[in-house]
Amino acid sequence: MGLQGMQGSTCCAGNPESSEDVVATESRQASQQGPYDTFDNMSKEKDKLAQALDNFASSQAETASAVKQLTSVLRSNDMVDTPLPLTTEVEVEVLPDLEPREVVIRMRVMRVFDVNTLSQCFSAQLLIIMFWQLPPGEHPPDKSEDDGDWTPNWSPKYKVRNLLEEKHSAVQFGTVEHDGETYVVCEAEHLVTISEALELRDFPFDCQDLNIQIQSRMPVETMIWVEPEFDVDASRCLLNDFKLSPEIPFTYALCRADRDYKTVMRATVRIKI
Repeated sequence: MGLQGMQGSTCCAGNPESSEDVVATESRQASQQGPYDTFDNMSKEKDKLAQALDNFASSQAETASAVKQLTSVLRSNDMVDTPLPLTTEVEVEVLPDLEPREVVIRMRVMRVFDVNTLSQCFSAQLLIIMFWQLPPGEHPPDKSEDDGDWTPNWSPKYKVRNLLEEKHSAVQFGTVEHDGETYVVCEAEHLVTISEALELRDFPFDCQDLNIQIQSRMPVETMIWVEPEFDVDASRCLLNDFKLSPEIPFTYALCRADRDYKTVMRATVRIKI
């Protein structure tokens, strides 16, 4: 072989970028590893596995020891061996039945007018005053700060019976002191038109009753009206073709009325014409 051929072979063998040389080198290295080298690698893997198993066993032992210690503590505090009682006696305070709230009622018929025999109705202006003892939890404003718009948490609820139309309604609350006690006062004005079945068989000689009735919306177990006072301003009764009975211009009554599912209070003023 000439000098050029030897130089070419030397350059090819010394080229590190040749893939054939890399493969050949790895093959020679693999072929040089003997059976003892393979055994050493297997031993190292076994050692790693054994170490992992030892760590797991140690963790399990620590967990078992912790559980044993916790059980010992519980038993020392009589939390396990002491049996629980089958029954426990509890004192229960039985509250007495609540009494209904008493509300004093006053009703004044300020005006009666427009008795309509054709429409079977009449109009009236009513002033209804009610007062009751200030309940616990109510906090009315001071007199100096009361601007007239305070509303208590609790107040009696009622309606005007046989109502055809309510043209005006205004309600205002306040407080008064009496015998060292505080009372809530409710003043309500109503301008209403009420239906009335008039007896006109012998008109104009019939005697009519114009019934003005207010009825509680609350059952008597919750609220009752007491100490009623009723009045009619005869000077402002404009009755068209009728006039007030001179002997008995009006009568009134306060009673309990049974409804479909409850008993309620009812106040009635009968104007005799």
